[in-house]
Amino acid sequence: MTPPTAAHPRLCPRGSPRLRPPLPLGLAAAAACLLAAALFAPSIARAQDDITIGQQIDAPIPGLVQVVAPSSKAMAVSDSLRLMVVGVGGEQPRLEFYRLDNAGKPAEKPHATFPLPRAESLKTFPHYASAIQFHPKNAVLYVWQDINGPGVGNPAANPVFLEFDHLLVFSVVQGEPKLIRAVCRGPEYGYALNLGCLALNPAASRLFYPFAAVGTPRHPGIGYVELEPAGYPVMEDAKPKTRVENVSIFSAQPYEGFAAFGSTLTFAAAQGPAVWDLDNRRARLTSFYLTGGAYTFRLAAHPAFPALYLALGGSTTVYRVDHADGYPTMLPQKLTFVGAAFNGPPVIMPKRKALAIGGVNRLFLAALDAKGRFTTEGAQMPLIAPVVQSMAYSDQSDTLYVAVEKLPDPPKPVEPAKDPKEKPK
Repeated sequence: MTPPTAAHPRLCPRGSPRLRPPLPLGLAAAAACLLAAALFAPSIARAQDDITIGQQIDAPIPGLVQVVAPSSKAMAVSDSLRLMVVGVGGEQPRLEFYRLDNAGKPAEKPHATFPLPRAESLKTFPHYASAIQFHPKNAVLYVWQDINGPGVGNPAANPVFLEFDHLLVFSVVQGEPKLIRAVCRGPEYGYALNLGCLALNPAASRLFYPFAAVGTPRHPGIGYVELEPAGYPVMEDAKPKTRVENVSIFSAQPYEGFAAFGSTLTFAAAQGPAVWDLDNRRARLTSFYLTGGAYTFRLAAHPAFPALYLALGGSTTVYRVDHADGYPTMLPQKLTFVGAAFNGPPVIMPKRKALAIGGVNRLFLAALDAKGRFTTEGAQMPLIAPVVQSMAYSDQSDTLYVAVEKLPDPPKPVEPAKDPKEKPK
């Protein structure tokens, strides 16, 4: 038997160091080239990953439908149900339901409305729908509502904790809303947070919600409600079955944007995208820092490519971040849209190869290439809305719906120019 030597490393007995022969010169050179590429590629690619769209001229955007819904913060569209739901704020907070025709055009008036419930003890505090989400297969609708006040004070006597249900679950068979569950009440839910989001995991067995309150004192968290196959919450002792995670490590409440991938949830944290890995006991939370400091990010995930888009609130900047099962990876691509002031969540329009982002009194459109990366082409359109943030996209009709305070006045007819040689009558 050949004794174990460097020339025969596989014959080394168990427990002995496994000796490896030196690499041939050609392989060593190739490895050195790969190492150099790995070290210097980020600096080479950095210039290519900063994209700027110059100042655009206000112009109409095709395929856009403006929906009058004052003080709206959320809306959703279901292509399979041909249904649009929009939240309306103000003195009479409500949901409005619109039927869509085959071309995606909504009816002139809502066929149904549903007043958002609020206890008599809270009637002086404004409340609103902050997130709306359809079930992908069943005729089920989820609405998360919030309320601005009162202060927390004594949790045992707080009327919000005692009487306000955040999650409303509807049956919307044939487009007709029927409230099935009103749940998520108590001190374990935050409120007066102005923004919101909901997301379903791919199996539609978990509904993630944004504003959980964890522990004493109350820390910001995120959570999910476990769902039945029919899409309704699993109930235990007259309460929905939930799981929450303390995310105060990220220094700010997650505000806008969830993307669920199997056992991971990617969400917008203060410094950029963060990941909650539900199956990882050692590292449940990770984050990816984007330059610019701590701000409010708005997040959306591309439905066809492993890409996340994060708009930086109050800025001209939006990022594209590659991901693997929700975990950010590779060098992010940064887009600067000159003249913008992003305040709404990004909405991906795959058929149009574009990204829509709401701003102050304007909607901004950034063109994407075939792989969902930014280009230098863009557009913008003025809208009558202090902040454009309530939007939804129909992939079937390639239509973008945007909530506005009112429609613009029709253009005045242009009188034909008079001939200066014409004599007055």
